[in-house]
Amino acid sequence: AHCIAKTRAYRVYISPSNNGKQSSSSSSHKQQRMTGQASNRKERTISYWCFAPALAMIELEGLGLRSIIVTSGTLSPMKSYSLELGLKFDVQLENPHIVKPNQIHVRVMGRGVSNKELKSTYDRRNDKEYITEMGNTLCALAKIIPGGMLIFFPSYGVMDACIEGWGGP
Repeated sequence: AHCIAKTRAYRVYISPSNNGKQSSSSSSHKQQRMTGQASNRKERTISYWCFAPALAMIELEGLGLRSIIVTSGTLSPMKSYSLELGLKFDVQLENPHIVKPNQIHVRVMGRGVSNKELKSTYDRRNDKEYITEMGNTLCALAKIIPGGMLIFFPSYGVMDACIEGWGGP
């Protein structure tokens, strides 16, 4: 049963490499020399991902390490991380958050200042209209929010595309 649980924690993901370009590997060149034709095969990357961090942490603990130090600004509540990592933390230090609850306002905005959709899906991550609308909306909000804003992007890729689309940092 334990092996089955471990197996379910892993996933194989196959994705195109080199933006889907034709293979330029030596085997592709070898096939071209042998047959006189270029290969139509595209390169792919096979990834093997573990979605159960406890498996890795238990393995580390099994090495007899004297200390495992886990730090982060977002490990609260600690009890859930202890369970997720499969470890008991004998020593814990948790500090209150620097941002007070009255300073936080969370809002999901489906439309921007021009009433254009603000939908951050993967296929829109480089969409000029989306990036422009997001930038214009953030600029409008920055004018009326005292003390600044903290913006969370769905990924570094989206953040980088937006910063580039807005003309850099």
